[in-house]
Amino acid sequence: MTEGTVEILLAGERDPVFANRELLTSQSSVFLHLLTDLALTQLELKDFNPDVAALFLGLFEPENRVQEVQIDCDNFRELHKLAVVFDFLWLERTCRSWLEDEIGKITISMDYDEKLFLFEECRFIVDKWKKRESMNFLIWKMVSINDHFFLSRYMDVVETKSVSQLNLMLMMSGSNTQVIMEIIIRNISGRRSVSDSIKYLLQNTNLALCCEQNEELYHQMFDLLAGVSELTYQDQTLLFSMFRSTLREVSCRKLQTETSRTVDSRVRWRGWLQSCQTVGDIVKLVGSGQVSSMFVVVVLLFYVARFETPSVEEGERFISDLIVAVGSKCLRRVSFEFIDQILAVLNKSDRLERVQLIAILRLIRGTEELSSQVENVHIYADSSKGARIISRDFISKCAFEFKHPGLPNVQDCSRPGKCGFIVERINGIGDSPEKILCRKKEDYSGTNIHYHDIVVTEDMFYYKTWTCKLADGREVTVPFRWKWVCKLTGEAPGMFWSWLLPSIVELKSERYCVAYNVREFLAWRMR
Repeated sequence: MTEGTVEILLAGERDPVFANRELLTSQSSVFLHLLTDLALTQLELKDFNPDVAALFLGLFEPENRVQEVQIDCDNFRELHKLAVVFDFLWLERTCRSWLEDEIGKITISMDYDEKLFLFEECRFIVDKWKKRESMNFLIWKMVSINDHFFLSRYMDVVETKSVSQLNLMLMMSGSNTQVIMEIIIRNISGRRSVSDSIKYLLQNTNLALCCEQNEELYHQMFDLLAGVSELTYQDQTLLFSMFRSTLREVSCRKLQTETSRTVDSRVRWRGWLQSCQTVGDIVKLVGSGQVSSMFVVVVLLFYVARFETPSVEEGERFISDLIVAVGSKCLRRVSFEFIDQILAVLNKSDRLERVQLIAILRLIRGTEELSSQVENVHIYADSSKGARIISRDFISKCAFEFKHPGLPNVQDCSRPGKCGFIVERINGIGDSPEKILCRKKEDYSGTNIHYHDIVVTEDMFYYKTWTCKLADGREVTVPFRWKWVCKLTGEAPGMFWSWLLPSIVELKSERYCVAYNVREFLAWRMR
């Protein structure tokens, strides 16, 4: 062993590896402790695959200072474990980036085993280190492609799956209740009893949505359950209770009528803004029930930060206080997409305040009670989505294509044209609602859009995006609805962002967006 190296013993019959002590200790707090504080001259990596361990150690040879690593399906898990265990942050980020790049390539036609590998690696990271970012991305990707085949094959025998696996499959089903019912039917057909796994699926599936989307399949499922020969008294009681409560819930949902047509209210926003001077004021609005959307909380956070930006520590207290204030209330969680749009803007800002705001937004994004990747659908009104803008006098109508997941047989609609809705924008008429939902049949005359009354305003967050050109030639899209903020501050519409982006030289309206909440229409019964 030469001076400046440390002997590393590998598993199996492999010869020891002599690694550069300085490079190991300069990049890893764990190696620093072992080799400096404890003054060890020999270490063991016998719990790791020897080939991957040798590859790992080769990264810390003086000639490999570039730190390039070739990651593949065969070495990913062991490399990632080594990175996490020995606290090599750059290698952990590299491994996670590789994994998420592979997830981004998922298509409906991708081989089952390739998707299974990605799922199991994400699940291992969640189970081992409680880090959910990659799994959240995978769930979003699988929901977006609606991969019925993968879910069905993975859940072929549900009794072999753990509770965490069942939960993940329910989340990946998105609004596709048919695949869940088919899995349950397949796993109870010919059985003499109902397994704990089936009962768990039933108790954690949105049965009301199952019934609404496909009533025939729903009754077929419960007919099979009722016909199981060796049902215990407790099982009979449980199934009867679920069946009865589901029918009651469906009945109540059908009777509910939406009386408000207001999508966005000038008066309501003015009241919120005038009530907020600190983040503590925002918490009070949430606690009192006046604000029930994290989308609104994020906008109010930036309004407050304009006058006094909370420190990172104050931001952490703000998040904790928000969670307490929410309590048992139904708070609409903000989407990852919305937060990521804002983070992209902040990353182009030169102001010091951006550091605190980025930290707070990342805390919100990482807090399950406050944000979600699948709870909201972002619907954009622009030509690429086939939407049409109709304008005349003080009124303009903005059309959105949207097939609501709560519609029966959601994959098909027999009505002519495309499912969607129209938002009417009224300009310059006092304090009347500026944006309202069109619900009358005649409002849709002459368009290729038809409206289903299951679409309601209480599930909408309406905002507009603006494209800003900066002095250095860069362009950035700012995703906020600042109209009433600007009226209170005396700035031009959309220019509120000039606080964080003072180099804006040109601003143009881009498109309207509705973040539509589908929480109650996911197959997974969210708690």
